[in-house]
Amino acid sequence: MIRRSKYPTPPTSPASSQSTTPPTPTPAAPAKCPVILNASNLAALLNKNPYTNRGDAFLAAWKSSDKKSYYDAHNRNGVETIEHRRREIQKASPFITANIRAPKPQFMDVMSSGKVPAIFDTHTDRAEFHTESSFSNTEVMKEAKRLAFTRYGTEREICIIERVRDILPEYDFHHREDEIVRREIGTTTEGFPIVLQGKVDGMSADGKTILECKTRMHKLFMKLREYEALQTTAYLELFPEATQAVLTEAYFGSNESPDINIIFIPRGGQDWKTVALGVGEALAWILSREHLQDALVKSKNKTILVQHLVTRALDAKGPPPPE
Repeated sequence: MIRRSKYPTPPTSPASSQSTTPPTPTPAAPAKCPVILNASNLAALLNKNPYTNRGDAFLAAWKSSDKKSYYDAHNRNGVETIEHRRREIQKASPFITANIRAPKPQFMDVMSSGKVPAIFDTHTDRAEFHTESSFSNTEVMKEAKRLAFTRYGTEREICIIERVRDILPEYDFHHREDEIVRREIGTTTEGFPIVLQGKVDGMSADGKTILECKTRMHKLFMKLREYEALQTTAYLELFPEATQAVLTEAYFGSNESPDINIIFIPRGGQDWKTVALGVGEALAWILSREHLQDALVKSKNKTILVQHLVTRALDAKGPPPPE
């Protein structure tokens, strides 16, 4: 026999009598994704790079910060991304496929002779740049030149570092294997961390001096250019223990060993952080507001729109509302 005992029900307060279900805990607010600023693009983000426009640099920072919203916005508005267009140009161009992307492209021998290949001159009506697609010869030439110069510089990086080691043996510079370093430099008014990231070409044995290599195509400039100074001082920000940077410009000409010019850059030589934080603030608005994403993606002049957003951020005016 099972004996069931009855226990008196304890008195309940009016509040507890309404529900016996424990309250659901309030979920924690989702973490804000960091706003990523690439040190290599810093000068362009500050509108100080004569070779890269601010609009393209801002798009690159958006993609680095949040790929999903970047691609979603382009898909939502039926706009092709820069990356997709570049890939399509590369696939459509027999010249790029057979030469620049080949394991040992012929153009490298020409560039190693101290000459920029004639195909990269201003005459874009050359047969090399013709495709069966709708891409113009100018587009194909620009993409071919971008790929060629990037590859040329990358493949000569080790040689430059070895040359610097010969001249400055006391630093014992070593190559850094594409190691990306990140450091938070601020927070937006809405709580987004602003993170600077980048990778340097070399580092001294004691970690006090970073090395940045620049391959010149025609000659040594023999002076520090503003956009390269900004990039290099941004790299110094990533390494608090470093006290200086060595920027080395190299020109190979027809030689295997380059002529080089070494420029020492001390820490603290450039006041860039205020504007960089303004760029981070403006980028955070893009990450969190679809109407601004759509406006940027569809804009015919992205540089002007970015300038407007950064100015509002620096003036603490807040993001523009939807129209």
